[in-house]
Formats: sequence, C-alpha cells, structure tokens
Amino acid sequence: MKVKNKFTKSLRRILCMSLALVAVLSLLHPITAEAKTKNITLKYQPKTYSKSVADKKASVVKAGNTYKITINKHKKNNDYYGYVKFVATKNKTYTFTFSNVQLNTKKAWNAYIHPEMQDSMNKKEINVAYFKVKGYEEGTIKLSSKKKDLYPTSVTGKIALKKGEVLYLRYNFGYSSAKDKKITSKLVIK
Repeated sequence: MKVKNKFTKSLRRILCMSLALVAVLSLLHPITAEAKTKNITLKYQPKTYSKSVADKKASVVKAGNTYKITINKHKKNNDYYGYVKFVATKNKTYTFTFSNVQLNTKKAWNAYIHPEMQDSMNKKEINVAYFKVKGYEEGTIKLSSKKKDLYPTSVTGKIALKKGEVLYLRYNFGYSSAKDKKITSKLVIK
C-alpha cells in the first residue's frame, strides 16, 4: 500500500510541475493566432470573359489566410489589373475583407474589385457574381486609399459557395499617370 501511495504522490508532483512549467512558458511566450501575411504579385490581365485566360493568369488564394496583393503598373498602358482565384473547399458562406490600398501618391486612390464566377449558360466564360455587403448585394467592391473619400478604406463581403465552386476576383485599380510602379492592398479570407 505504501508503494502505491509513493507512486501516486510522485506522479502528482510530476504532473503539477509539468503544468506549472507550461503555465510559465505560456506567460513568457504567449501563443498567438495571428496569421502570417502571404505576399502575392498579380500577373497583368485586364477584363476577360474567358475562364481559361483567367485560370492561366490568376493567383490562387485560400481561406484562413491574409494576403498582401501587389499589382505592378503595366508599362505601356499605365494601368493596374489582375486576377485572384479562390476555390471553395466546402459548402460555406465565406467572408472576404478588402482593405489597406496603398500607393505613394498623396491623392485618394479608388480601387475596384469585381467578383466573377463561371457562367451557368456558357461554361467557358466567367461573369459577374455578388457579395453581400451590409445586407445588400454588390457586384463591385469599391475601396479608397484615404479616409473621408467617396469610398470606405475597408469593405467586408460575404458569398455562399458550394464545394468546388471557383470565385475570381478581378482587381481593377485603373489608369495612373502617377509615378507609382505598384499598388498594394490587403485581402483576408475566412
């Protein structure tokens, strides 16, 4: 009986010491759920109705991540266009937050992000899709680089997708005579 009690006491001590060590370590280095930001540079591609062209040019993003999207200015056209592709991994309403449009000009800069999906009638084409933004459907996400401009600096939209459905986000940051060689923005997908 005494051997069993000694063993139980020793086991309790080891367990208590282990828990105390875990507590001290968690205080010294707390675990954070902050996601790392992934950098993506979009390939130049203006508006297209072709699903195959969008598939070739689009950068793929996944849910649960934060992205810094960079669009380089097209040398000849002085504009900023590109595609992002998202494939739903399950039936779910996904949340997309667009924010933090940045460039080096002091003027406010408006950015437009167009959600698009495969056309139900012509499977080779993509067409407009709609996000739910503050209770209404929106076919274009409109952002500004500065507060107190026509558009907000951050927009969150939701869209219900079935497993395997593809959502394309067409980034249209427009024409610029400014000296900026790139524009960046933030995308968070949940």
